[in-house]
Amino acid sequence: FLTRGIEGIEKTCDDVLSGVTGWRQTELAPKIGELREYRNMDIAPRSGLNVILTLDSGLQSIVEEELLAGVETSKPKSATVILVRPQTGEILAMASYPNYDPNQPVSATLDNGAGKNRAIMDQFEPGSTFKIVSISSALSEGTSRLTDVVHCNHGQYTNGKWRLSDDHGYGDLSVLEVFAKSSNIGTYKIIKKVGQERFFQYIMGFGFGQKTGVQLPGELAGKVHHVDDWRDVTMSRVAIGYTISVTPLQITMAMAAIANGGRLMQPMIIDRIEYPDGKVMSHYDPHMVRQVMTPESTKAITKAMTQVVGNKGTARRAKLDDYTVAGKTGTARKIVNGRYTHTKHLASFVGFL
Repeated sequence: FLTRGIEGIEKTCDDVLSGVTGWRQTELAPKIGELREYRNMDIAPRSGLNVILTLDSGLQSIVEEELLAGVETSKPKSATVILVRPQTGEILAMASYPNYDPNQPVSATLDNGAGKNRAIMDQFEPGSTFKIVSISSALSEGTSRLTDVVHCNHGQYTNGKWRLSDDHGYGDLSVLEVFAKSSNIGTYKIIKKVGQERFFQYIMGFGFGQKTGVQLPGELAGKVHHVDDWRDVTMSRVAIGYTISVTPLQITMAMAAIANGGRLMQPMIIDRIEYPDGKVMSHYDPHMVRQVMTPESTKAITKAMTQVVGNKGTARRAKLDDYTVAGKTGTARKIVNGRYTHTKHLASFVGFL
């Protein structure tokens, strides 16, 4: 996937990878060949430089194998896995399905999207994974604490103009339980205290609605409507991951920021560029984009995310024996013929360990 046409690293670095063709300006004589004394130009060819990626080949292999195993089990139309190092933004593995053989590029048809790096080119409503932004905003602003109690209206909420519902009829839940059980109503009530202006600033602070700056062409920015264009119902939808579109890399980097003490990093795919003899021509250093939330609030949201992976959370299958896992699930309904359907979904999980 990294060498694909318009999306690939080969396209990005073509000028340094291709090298220089050698050439010679001289004169030839019949039956003698070159007359060396008349050679005017003799430019030796130069090998291209080597681009060293941040990818870990072992992790990349595991990710590709597990992605295919997941595809066999769940039969999705498409899937993406991204693995990053939160402290630096280095992409350690990235894979998409459907894929194609780069030795047979004609197989990357537009029909199945095999020639598309979905990590940076898919845009979708994230659903409940976006609640990491909503709850983090409230914790960082100090408008809510994990122990605060929220009444979730037993699964049905209305303000007379629009409705919001939960799959389960929850009553009183703590903020931690709202997050762990992924209550839509509870999340909206929590973010309502933040206010739409500040909430919008946190959304932009986490990097949504703008390209991450990864060193790959073809990246899309997602879509965030400006707060001035929000209607009365908009904040209740954005808070739970609707009326907004993100890319897989954007939501991954937002989670990485939480794992990194609130520091949002620019994702890296190129580590360095070397001469053929191994000497380094240029080295790419990690770049912090901004501090998006307080370190104290990252600890609080992390505590809540460990409950998501707990015995009563929505991501019990992500639990590991030897590591503490923090994460968030999302199941966003897809739009079919202009309406949300109950039968087609985009399922996702984002987390760290």
